[in-house]
Amino acid sequence: MENRPVKPHNPNTHPPRFKPPLGACDTAIARMQGKFKGVALLDPAISDAKLRQLKDGGFTGFRIMAEGRGGFSYDDTQRMVARSAGFGWHIEFMPQSTAEVIAGVPFLNSLKIPYLIDHVAHAEPHTTSADHEFKELLRILKNEEHAWINLYSFYQLSEAGPPDYRDMIGVVQAIVANRSDHIVWGSNWPHGGVRVPIPNDGDLVDFVFAAVPDEKTRNAILADNPARLYGWES
Repeated sequence: MENRPVKPHNPNTHPPRFKPPLGACDTAIARMQGKFKGVALLDPAISDAKLRQLKDGGFTGFRIMAEGRGGFSYDDTQRMVARSAGFGWHIEFMPQSTAEVIAGVPFLNSLKIPYLIDHVAHAEPHTTSADHEFKELLRILKNEEHAWINLYSFYQLSEAGPPDYRDMIGVVQAIVANRSDHIVWGSNWPHGGVRVPIPNDGDLVDFVFAAVPDEKTRNAILADNPARLYGWES
């Protein structure tokens, strides 16, 4: 990946299987001196001092799941948004289905900060813009200024599988055509807890080149967009 024409930025999400406290994750990101950014799975009881430490160390947001899952309720989320006001943080929303995304958007919009929909919003292979839920997802991404989407984990949804994950290309192309300036990409490395064979990260990069052949758009997804969302200099 280091030899690719565009080197992606390096956001790291504190995974759900590593329950709070954050442990070595925040220390490692702080030591990278701005080269890496982090998204935390927070304990609602985290102190203000620790919250500020995460912000100063390179964390740029926190992850939530749907109401009641993962130990962080919507009420907890509202309180955490208030506590981190002024940080410039965003929320990473981890859904289990596209329907769950659609149901969660009114709440996410009410927070008035950027939110990143994880795992391609669980859009299934071969989905088209004629599909009601996918059509609504595209409408949200196009019209809601706070809405972003992450293209990683498409390989877990693919039925065709490696190396080209061809049944997800049309899904991703529809999302990109709809609004390319609020899309980011990630490999999902180290692929913990996935229900499919561990992918070759090179195949995942090749997928981006196949699904997004326009170089300017691809560079935006790999570099410019995450620079804006995570706070790097572009």
